[in-house]
Amino acid sequence: MKKKLCIFIFLFLCLTPICLTGCSARENTVVSGAGYEFSIPGDFTEVDVEGFECFYSADDGSSINVNIQAADPSFEAVSAELLNSTLASVLSQTYHTEIAVTDNAFSREPVCGYPAYQYSFSYTLQGDKITQTVIGVNAGRCYTFTYTDMAGTWADAFEGSIQSINFTTD
Repeated sequence: MKKKLCIFIFLFLCLTPICLTGCSARENTVVSGAGYEFSIPGDFTEVDVEGFECFYSADDGSSINVNIQAADPSFEAVSAELLNSTLASVLSQTYHTEIAVTDNAFSREPVCGYPAYQYSFSYTLQGDKITQTVIGVNAGRCYTFTYTDMAGTWADAFEGSIQSINFTTD
């Protein structure tokens, strides 16, 4: 039950799309936080959103965010099946309609030598296809990087950002 509650809290905080505006084109930004750094595409602007280590948004509502929680001993049990069923349930409850989640990819490649998973999925909400990629890293604490593509145009930029993730923590 505790594992499901942690996953529910994570999903509620990280996966609800937020549409914000006010961005301007600029060079990629390197973001440094509590034990990590990575680059953000230039079209994303930092927004202060409670509950997130950092949150960046583009004009089209796409976003990138980082959430940090205490290390979870059940981290290794996370699977595509668990994430898919939990996401479908949370999204359906959040939006009061049945939402099917489509798995795009799941892998367990380490990030900077730390245990990690990467899960890419998509779903349709009010006729719009939304694609999200979640990178969970167990690096002393549980770091979750969430990339939400509302327009279907950010795949290459997000991949570059994901590849730039680096940890400075021990």
